[in-house]
Amino acid sequence: MTMYPTHPNHGPTDPSAGAIFTCPALQGLARMVELLPAPVSVGAHAQVVPVTLDQNVARVRLDGATASPANMLALAGSGVTVFDDGLSLRASRAGRLSVDQHGRLSVVPMLEVDGHVTPSSGPVDFEGDVLVRGDVRDNAHLRCGGTLWVTGCIEAAHLDVARDICVADGISGNNKACCSAGGNISAKHISHGNVRAGGDVTVDGTVSGSQVDCDGRLIVNRGSVVSSRVTAVGGLRCSVLGAPADGHTVIEVGNDHRLAAQAQQTIREIQQQRFKAAELRRSAEPLLRFRKHLTPTLQTQMSDLLHQAAKLDVRSAEGMEWLRVAYERMTNSAAHAIEVTQRVHGRLTLLFPRVSCRVLRERPGPIRIETRRIDGLEQVVMLDAGGEIVQVLEAQPVVNDALDAVHQATVVQTPQAA
Repeated sequence: MTMYPTHPNHGPTDPSAGAIFTCPALQGLARMVELLPAPVSVGAHAQVVPVTLDQNVARVRLDGATASPANMLALAGSGVTVFDDGLSLRASRAGRLSVDQHGRLSVVPMLEVDGHVTPSSGPVDFEGDVLVRGDVRDNAHLRCGGTLWVTGCIEAAHLDVARDICVADGISGNNKACCSAGGNISAKHISHGNVRAGGDVTVDGTVSGSQVDCDGRLIVNRGSVVSSRVTAVGGLRCSVLGAPADGHTVIEVGNDHRLAAQAQQTIREIQQQRFKAAELRRSAEPLLRFRKHLTPTLQTQMSDLLHQAAKLDVRSAEGMEWLRVAYERMTNSAAHAIEVTQRVHGRLTLLFPRVSCRVLRERPGPIRIETRRIDGLEQVVMLDAGGEIVQVLEAQPVVNDALDAVHQATVVQTPQAA
């Protein structure tokens, strides 16, 4: 039995995270809400609460007041109904128990796999969340439209997950695993795997012999990153970077290739919109000169041409604003840092949006590596814990056509019609 008392300083959170939540829907009548199902731990930092159909999921304990049907209905979200006693809630479907930002309990559809996922058990394809009470074994295929929890490990499998992947153990891919998540990925370790995340990748232990690609940060809490190829748009934080005699670690930070491709496509669309708007205005120009003598039909035609041109102007202005925000994100060097708490080894390759460099000798941490403009040149610097520069690394300029195109469009001049 797990107790989640109300707390004035905490907002509502998902009980699968093991956090305290309040129930504002009860308007202070309840001292606490008692969640009845037992949570399943998935690693040290995540829990999921599976429930079955008609299972009692919560009981409200009142403080000298009587719960009204309106209060209880306000607490019951999707997949949850009020029990006959008026104080309990039960699941109207099987799934995962969650609490939304308003303190409402809901049951989210979830598939439970009791055992290992293997090629012989067949592929798993489910639109909601998936809980695997075991491993995802070599050559298994799994697609999930929500969040995936695995109480064991992930081997050389192929995973396509719309939201997060939470693995209690590690990802041991044998250079064949391919794990893709639209959100975050968390695991104990990643060894010889290929992972792609739309958010952060958080690892408790070591990342070794792997390829990691994430739109957020790679966070390695206590281990090292060694013999791996990392592309982390939001930067990297780890305890140890590289290893003695390791010449195969490449760290790329700040280069959001997907955002760059989208920005280039937006530039082309803006050019086409402006070109089309200019054509429409040229077509309307003769009508404008004789607008006082136009028939109603021609007046309508002129108004339509100018209206279409104005709509294209709005769309191109919205595109330009998006480009400006994208350019700020692509050039935010403060967010594209490498933070190492214990030791940076030599023979590393570091790639930034405008420059690249090699780290030739090791240095004890804590060290922060980022780019700074010095004497008009983009440089890679190492900073100590106090923010003082301890070394300027020899950097080579990198041709970045996408960044140059966005800079030209947003800073130097506006895109011209093709």
